[in-house]
Formats: sequence, C-alpha cells, structure tokens
Amino acid sequence: MRNLIRKPEFVVFDSDGRELLRIRRESRFPPRFEMAQDGRVVGRIALRSFLRNKYSIALSDQTTWLFRMPLFTILFRGASDKGSEVWVFVGPGKRQWNILLGGEGDGLYILSALAFIHREWWLYG
Repeated sequence: MRNLIRKPEFVVFDSDGRELLRIRRESRFPPRFEMAQDGRVVGRIALRSFLRNKYSIALSDQTTWLFRMPLFTILFRGASDKGSEVWVFVGPGKRQWNILLGGEGDGLYILSALAFIHREWWLYG
C-alpha cells in the first residue's frame, strides 16, 4: 500500500539496535495496520471508531484485544477475548502513558501496539 502522507512506519528495536517488530499500513479506509516480525505477520491493528478512540488488536495466536479510550478521561482499559486486561493512565502530561499489563506471553506485541496507538492518538488525532 502506498503511504500518501509519508507517515513513517513504526519500528520497535531492542537495546542492541536490532529490529523486533514493524507496524505498517495495510489499508487506508478503514484504517488497518499489520504487525510484522522477521517478515511474517504476527498481528493486525484496526481503528474501530470514527472518533479515533476504539481499536482492535488481533494477534496471530487467535487472541483479540479491544482497546477503548473514552473521551475526556485519563484512565483507559483494554481487554482480550481470553480475559486478560491492560490499563493505561495518562499523565502527568498527555504525551505519557503509564501501562499496567498482566503477565501474558504476548507482552511485546501488546505494548508495541499500544505505543503505536499512542503515536496515532498524539500525532494524528
């Protein structure tokens, strides 16, 4: 897919500078993104609301997360279809998200997806 507004891809690196995960646009309308690791797709992120405050994260292990960011609040919640939860507290400024995530094995993917959603929310929302 061609990136019409030249938004950079979102890339997660480890402490040695090696690429761990890349998030790139899959479709423009509706906005969907794919998460790739070592050239294989490990998940997808989709915007689910016109107000840009609801996202779904579908991982390749068949886990689906729904992440809602209610308007005018600083506490967000996300939940998976397997019963796991993630909580996000905004602050002390809007540019900082504090994340509480349970001990699920897909922490890299969820944290990377939330960082990507934060970038979209902050820069393009």
